[in-house]
Amino acid sequence: MNRYISESTKKNVYVYVPLTVALIYLIMWIFNLSFSLPTTYSEVVKRDMEEKEFEQVRIRMNGEVNVEPYEVSPPADDREFLIDQPDQVNRLVTEEVGLYAVNNGNRLRHSERSHSYDLHLRYADGSSLSYEIADSYIQSLSSGYSTYRVLDDENSLFLYIESLYE
Repeated sequence: MNRYISESTKKNVYVYVPLTVALIYLIMWIFNLSFSLPTTYSEVVKRDMEEKEFEQVRIRMNGEVNVEPYEVSPPADDREFLIDQPDQVNRLVTEEVGLYAVNNGNRLRHSERSHSYDLHLRYADGSSLSYEIADSYIQSLSSGYSTYRVLDDENSLFLYIESLYE
């Protein structure tokens, strides 16, 4: 069967297959796509957390970051919230927000000009998980800085945290 395939066809396969793979990669990079399936915030926290219960949650507002010219403004509100009631901690851990992992979180984060919040989930032994919560993305600051685009029309976790500052 191999004797019927010409040498030029074999050479074309060696050229076009890598070019096709490179084109697919380029399209995924341009449109910030990945092969991951949609997930939720609670699944991300479950994947990151250990088999222990969270003791408290600390919430702090971040300042705005403008890319051109690069400027970081101080937060509009410097209050910090410490939540230690089990039902409120549970709500912040189990919030169902639809997410999609993106390849380049910096492009998503720097396209946003709104403020964000740092959410620190603390275990009783002192270890913690940290997340940056914004209106259109959630970034895990504890596990390799994974960034997720929010798929829902409204980020209910962001709205809840924002309501604390009102």
